[in-house]
Amino acid sequence: MINVSLGIISSSEDINEAIGIDVYPNPASQVVFADISLEASSDVTVQVVDVTGKLMLTQNFSNVQSDKLQINIDALADGIYVMNVRTDEGVNTQKFTVQNSK
Repeated sequence: MINVSLGIISSSEDINEAIGIDVYPNPASQVVFADISLEASSDVTVQVVDVTGKLMLTQNFSNVQSDKLQINIDALADGIYVMNVRTDEGVNTQKFTVQNSK
């Protein structure tokens, strides 16, 4: 006799679109800002990944509630990136473009 158990695999991170995040400028060249508004103070981790899912940079911030976070992106090549913002309230994802001046 063969027993098969199927389950749903889910992420331990909750996507929370209610986290107020505004990423600008878009397109960006040397720095990108993330205006963030949380209900309570939280540590924040910002990860930037490219379109293939490769982690390009990580930056940590402490004691954030309503702040403008500055992320240095001058080492990134032109292209489309995704910013994952992780807080105690969950995760929010924003897309932005890097367009370096030539």
